[in-house]
Amino acid sequence: MFSYDPTLRAAVDGSPQSIGEVVQILQAIEATCADGDGLRWFNGLYLEVTQAVETRVNAGGFADPDWIAALDVEFAGFYFTALASSLSGGATPGCWQSLFSERSQPTIARIQFALAGMNAHINHDLPEAVVATCRTSNLTPAQVKPNQAALTAMRAEREVGLDLTTISTSCPSATRNCIKRSTEKPSSL
Repeated sequence: MFSYDPTLRAAVDGSPQSIGEVVQILQAIEATCADGDGLRWFNGLYLEVTQAVETRVNAGGFADPDWIAALDVEFAGFYFTALASSLSGGATPGCWQSLFSERSQPTIARIQFALAGMNAHINHDLPEAVVATCRTSNLTPAQVKPNQAALTAMRAEREVGLDLTTISTSCPSATRNCIKRSTEKPSSL
């Protein structure tokens, strides 16, 4: 799709072992993708969230920072594996392939790429990452404070303050209007 896809493929080859290594891979993807690449807009948001999680883990801001760090690395691995698979022409989860196959389409707004990636990563990858991290740490999901992993991921996204205005600056006016309407108070029925 893009001439730099082999560089992206090389960036996601291998398995990160720390949040710092995850950040390095995300930064490599960010540095490689052109503005017209839809992947850039999900990846940029994910990079911000991961950096916020890394900062909080390093500050001891979680009840079990080691487990959260392991979850973060496992979670990122699902994204990297899906991207590598897609770039290699392999089987890729449909939720990811819908983003990857359309990433060169200039008529799709940046916000749509960002939200499609968030949907795939949170709704598909997060449950798998929680189970895998629990297996590795010999815990059951019930032993990890109820919903701690999912709540932590969602809280981190809110704390970063997803800047939808920045992402939508090049959106068609219809998309900007849709975003504006979605933030307005609903009218009474």
